[in-house]
Amino acid sequence: MNLAVRVILQPRYVARKIPSLVKFRKVVFGLSVISLFLFFLLHYLGHSKESLISVYVFIFFWGIEKCLSWKLGYKIGIGPMVAIPSNADRKLRLLGLVWGLLFLSIGVFNLFKVVAT
Repeated sequence: MNLAVRVILQPRYVARKIPSLVKFRKVVFGLSVISLFLFFLLHYLGHSKESLISVYVFIFFWGIEKCLSWKLGYKIGIGPMVAIPSNADRKLRLLGLVWGLLFLSIGVFNLFKVVAT
């Protein structure tokens, strides 16, 4: 059998929608919105270090939300007008997971760096 025919006939991975993960994703999204609101509030009040911490917390939660979107099979938004659809190729969806992990690690490392100093 030809390789192209095998790839087309191969069953596509369908993610299971685990209810607890769906709820956790909603909570993480809410926490990211709250931390972004805290950034604007703290920046307005003149607390620069605390506002920087809230930005890194936002980036951390945003990365977690992208990883959960990958796990649950939802579309992965990687920018304001760019999203990886839920029925995209595996390699492209894996790129979305790497994008989420990159932001998650940036948020964690910078958060520890700011808190430690």
